[in-house]
Amino acid sequence: MTNQNVIAVDLDGVLWENVWPNIGMIDWCLFNTLLETQSKGYRLIANTCRTGDKLKEAIDQCLIRGLRFDAVNENLPERIEEFGGDCRKISADYYIDDKSVGYNRDRVIEWLNGLPDLRKEQIEKNDNK
Repeated sequence: MTNQNVIAVDLDGVLWENVWPNIGMIDWCLFNTLLETQSKGYRLIANTCRTGDKLKEAIDQCLIRGLRFDAVNENLPERIEEFGGDCRKISADYYIDDKSVGYNRDRVIEWLNGLPDLRKEQIEKNDNK
């Protein structure tokens, strides 16, 4: 059974304003919150419709600013192994997408900030063994 630690994140309209095919103004509050979430041990997957050069440009913009995705438009290897195959849908525990029903950026940031630190939990588990 997987841990609840994988978050799929859309790029256009979430990490930056949606001015596709360009990259809009970055939402620094959400961007930095995702960096902090990743530092707590959560895995991030870029889940975007971008392909080719436009995808590379978007991922490069994230990398330049310190955000490295664990996967880009693909499932994590451990999920593929666990479920016995690689489906077209990205397997995640949570999805952040401006096209989802009821998407609210401020609530997403609040939710991300409230996530427990998985690394601390793992250290405490190991200490209690």
